[in-house]
Amino acid sequence: MPAVRQKLHLSPCADFRDRLYVRLCRRLAEQDNTDAQRMLSGIYVFGWGVKKDSTEALKWERLAAEHDPFSQQLLGSAYELGSDNYGVGQDFVEAAKWYPSLLIKANPAHN
Repeated sequence: MPAVRQKLHLSPCADFRDRLYVRLCRRLAEQDNTDAQRMLSGIYVFGWGVKKDSTEALKWERLAAEHDPFSQQLLGSAYELGSDNYGVGQDFVEAAKWYPSLLIKANPAHN
């Protein structure tokens, strides 16, 4: 995993406006790299080096959420409250789909 972080330059001073960074992030995200998928979602949410795109942001966050509890929580909250960043309205049923996986992982007794 450290090699992936090094490739992504995951640091507070990473220049998200760099198109090369965005391309690298996309390439790694397409190879099922969860960190890259989460980062690419953020890139589209905030429009760093690309046009803001809530559909793309949601797509990459959902892919990250397949393996990442933080992304699961983020999606649960987005659906619970509604989110312009992901282009979703308030949907408690969809929110509930993401929250139980967090509770099960947090409490090993239920596994």
